[in-house]
Amino acid sequence: MGVPFGRSIGPPADKVEDFVGTWKISWTGSVGTNCPCQGTLTIDAAGNGELMGYWETRSGTYVLRGKVGYDQNSWTGRFEKPNDQADFPIKGQFLLMTRESGKITGSYQPLGTAIGFPVNGVR
Repeated sequence: MGVPFGRSIGPPADKVEDFVGTWKISWTGSVGTNCPCQGTLTIDAAGNGELMGYWETRSGTYVLRGKVGYDQNSWTGRFEKPNDQADFPIKGQFLLMTRESGKITGSYQPLGTAIGFPVNGVR
């Protein structure tokens, strides 16, 4: 019996712990957001392959929750600003991937938008 296409037969090369810690990140946003922007993203393990992150922005802190993929080099989930009383609160989904030498790349996509916006980070 063969191995599923695109999967190695060995254990994952990366670790969930590669995400954990504090990152200096930059991102772009839709017109009118005055981006590119910079901030911090602090990621903690939440158990069962899940991570929880706190994304500090000029408009407040967003919470990211999601699972790490099979190869343990991608983290996908949802983000939102807790207790946001805005008429149209910003929330959505994200994908972040670990890269060599302490880097992450990915994107976030607010609900109601057709495209995602890039995110990059370093330790």
